[in-house]
Amino acid sequence: MQLVLYRGEASLPESISGLAVSNRYIATAQSSGVIELFSNPHLFSLARIDIGMRDIQTMEFNGDVLVIGSLTQGIAYVDTLTMAVKKEKKKESGKCCAGKNRSWLFTV
Repeated sequence: MQLVLYRGEASLPESISGLAVSNRYIATAQSSGVIELFSNPHLFSLARIDIGMRDIQTMEFNGDVLVIGSLTQGIAYVDTLTMAVKKEKKKESGKCCAGKNRSWLFTV
């Protein structure tokens, strides 16, 4: 007797680096740059988009547009109606300042 186990489409758990919630949508960003969009409040999976953006720090909804901010790669806009992605590269998206006992990180 031989036992064979198959792992279909299995992946390691990945950390969530961003979360945004609006009246209609919930969006999560994984550390690999994958954005998942769910309906609010029923949590149906609507889309899974790989925008290829690392170091995601901020996410927010501006109407039907999801605004994603990264310190190293700029800002991305995802239109939730058409799922179109627009990226703007900004060289100085974040600034770091150090004091005597503290350091601050500002996003612009």
